[in-house]
Amino acid sequence: MKISNILGILFSVLVGLFVFFVGIDVQSESAPNKIYKVYLNGVTVGLIKSEAELINFIDDKQNKIKLKYMVDKVYPPKGLEIREEYTYSNKINTVEEIYNIIQDKNPFTISGYTAIIKYPEEVKENEEEKTNKKDAIYLNLLRKEDFEEGFKNVIKAFVGSDEYELFASDNQSEITDVGSKIETIYWEENITIKENLINVDSFIFENEDDISKYLLFGTLEEQKKYTIKEGDDISTISYNNMLSTEEFLVANPEFLNENVLLTPGQSVNIGLIKPIVTIVAELHVVEDIVNRYKTEYIDDKESYYGTQKVTQEGSDGITRVTEKVLYRNGEIQNLLIIHNLSQEITPVVNEVILRGIKSYSYSGFQYYSSGAWYWPTLNRCVITSRFGPRWGTNHNGIDISGTGQRSPIYASNDGIVIVNEYNNKGYGYLVVIDHQNGYITLYAHLDEKGLHSVGKKVKRGEVVGLMGNTGRSDGTHLHFEIIKDTEFRYKNHLNPCNSIFKC
Repeated sequence: MKISNILGILFSVLVGLFVFFVGIDVQSESAPNKIYKVYLNGVTVGLIKSEAELINFIDDKQNKIKLKYMVDKVYPPKGLEIREEYTYSNKINTVEEIYNIIQDKNPFTISGYTAIIKYPEEVKENEEEKTNKKDAIYLNLLRKEDFEEGFKNVIKAFVGSDEYELFASDNQSEITDVGSKIETIYWEENITIKENLINVDSFIFENEDDISKYLLFGTLEEQKKYTIKEGDDISTISYNNMLSTEEFLVANPEFLNENVLLTPGQSVNIGLIKPIVTIVAELHVVEDIVNRYKTEYIDDKESYYGTQKVTQEGSDGITRVTEKVLYRNGEIQNLLIIHNLSQEITPVVNEVILRGIKSYSYSGFQYYSSGAWYWPTLNRCVITSRFGPRWGTNHNGIDISGTGQRSPIYASNDGIVIVNEYNNKGYGYLVVIDHQNGYITLYAHLDEKGLHSVGKKVKRGEVVGLMGNTGRSDGTHLHFEIIKDTEFRYKNHLNPCNSIFKC
């Protein structure tokens, strides 16, 4: 082979090798494209060049949302995820293409807050007394301060606007004679507020008034209204609409107390409040209470049976007492009288009646089986809940507090114990006495089982149990009922303060 041919072949090989290696170096030096992969709910939607461009495009397209909520910016859906990646592919989507894919699948979001109201676990003595309550409620808010002001309005509804402002500013007056002073205010729920991106298709609270209404009534639905007529008063309106006066005043905080004069034609709320928060206020109270007189009987063997003579008129006394009172959502749940601080203003004078026991028909004597009704607790006590409407149902008795845990409960008259048990329907430990004169009395929430077995005869004023806090009860008290019936059927309840006692 000629040398020229050999050189030609060698040259061709060298050129090929040069091109081969140069080509490899050029390819290795070219960098892949930086892009952003878009996912919605974990599924790939496409590729875009700029994350900021997509976010700004979404914001520019949502003027309606901005106008509705008066916000400056709208954000992508919560299920949208954008990850930075590198690729040699040139198949890149426009931000408009991505927007068109996601706009109808997940709602867009705005910056706001979420209030989380977490309820404490309820501890009940009996499985049947447990109530169903959500673990937590979530409220979406535009502004944190709306919730704070709305919540403050709820506190004012339960404790009074002026009273709250004085407490909050530490300007309460010291008690010199009688009066009350708030010692502390708190709520039982754990409430936290966190910044959040909120879906625009969820309900969002936009003002403090709606928040107050929801926290009080558990709904934003329009509440039932009543138009005041000539002669109406708060007590009558409340009773006719299954409300206590306390509930009426909470639902209508513009009225300071139940004695306010009403204007005919004025519209008031008569909807039942169903608070989703529990506002607790503890008060130090000094007040004058009635110390009820008792009736004492002296048997007179010289006078005939059926005759009686009052030898000493009875009169109630007045005692100035110091109390620790706990309110839950405007209702007294616990009251304790500090007895060593009590001061007698007017002494009580018991009524004394001389009654004949001499028999007309034979030699000997007849004895009375009963006398005037006996108050069922110690004196220096307070009625914390009266007979009538309460929380949408009838409160069929009165609640008596102040005498303390395990203080004595007395039989209101002679009779036979017909119930002594733990009641699973809310009464807790319960004693019922049939007085065999058409009346039955009931004593509930006792500390433990009553002191006398079923069938046992008890005398007027005899201790039948100890005051407690069992059953559906939020504080130490006696729930006392009077039933006009021939058998115990929880019917024909009488108001103890209108039927047998002056209270």
